[in-house]
Amino acid sequence: MPQHIKKLINDFVKDIKKGKRRKEKITSLIEELLDINTRKHIKSYRVYKDTLTIYVDSSIWGYQINLWKNKLLKKLEEEVGITDLKVRLSKR
Repeated sequence: MPQHIKKLINDFVKDIKKGKRRKEKITSLIEELLDINTRKHIKSYRVYKDTLTIYVDSSIWGYQINLWKNKLLKKLEEEVGITDLKVRLSKR
């Protein structure tokens, strides 16, 4: 296998592992900062670039998370480099 292709594949695998570790860290930070009752209403989340979007099952819980937004964002920025946090209503 040519060296440039081997390097490309190795870099790709490293990026995948780095992304997986980042998502695991985000999940653990959310579990640490939000109470269990609030976490039950989070349906999913998405990380795109440096923005975390959290999908919730109702607008009430979206509001609850928005109350914690500054605290969450500060910790997420320190730990994993997330610079923006959005809360959206899940379509499911």
